[in-house]
Amino acid sequence: ASPFTSSLSVTATADSPDETTHNQTSTDTVTVDSPDVSVSNVADATPVDPGATAGFVVTLSNTGSDDANDMVFSDPLPTGGGSLSWSISPASAGWAISNGILVYTPTSLPGGALTSVHIVATTTRLDCGTLNNTATVTTSNDGSDQQSASVRVDCPPTADAGPDQTVNSGAKVSLDGTASSDPDTGDTLAYAWTQ
Repeated sequence: ASPFTSSLSVTATADSPDETTHNQTSTDTVTVDSPDVSVSNVADATPVDPGATAGFVVTLSNTGSDDANDMVFSDPLPTGGGSLSWSISPASAGWAISNGILVYTPTSLPGGALTSVHIVATTTRLDCGTLNNTATVTTSNDGSDQQSASVRVDCPPTADAGPDQTVNSGAKVSLDGTASSDPDTGDTLAYAWTQ
């Protein structure tokens, strides 16, 4: 609630010398009930290895004193390499995943209320890189809010020493490891040959 103070001053000015001028002031405080809706989005852990669980905790809160109305929540969940299958764990009232989108089905949130959901998915090597997750809430009487979080699936590089070779004794041999790769974009590869 956002209180504000309004003051009213009334002055009666004397219209003759034998009258006294009088002043009167009255103050009134008006409290405006309003919602204050926000969304938070926190990753369970980052980075994670392939095969580990990626997860986020999404929380809707209304710290205001009035209901948030005509509320719409949407969170298109990351697809990674296309293999991620998200689920809610544990179940949380009002929350659902529909066609890869996390939704909160109630359309209002009372003042002082909050609701949370935990979503999880098991990663694979196909999901290497960053899983970005952005949650958005809009209302008709408190605007909107948006929060992003991410989980990095940290995959190890793949070493490729090239094809096997058969050479004569004393012959010069060329080794080529340039077919090695790292699925994490931006990582620098270093090569070290051992015998």
